[in-house]
Amino acid sequence: MATFYTSCPSSVSQRAALAALAQPARTYDRMVEAFRRRRELAVAMLREVPGVRVEPPPGSFYLFPDLGEICDDTERFA
Repeated sequence: MATFYTSCPSSVSQRAALAALAQPARTYDRMVEAFRRRRELAVAMLREVPGVRVEPPPGSFYLFPDLGEICDDTERFA
């Protein structure tokens, strides 16, 4: 039986977060734009693959393509 279940960001991560929050807004604007371009490119490339369906996420850069037409289970795909 575990008595304590705790977790928190390390002090290094906390300092890095403070430094990131202190950056000018234009820093984030450039990053957001770069991730948007990469997401659009990845979506376009995946849509060229026959049998793959993908929709761009509204607020993220993670993609979850539907591979159902080209494979019937994850073992076969791997």
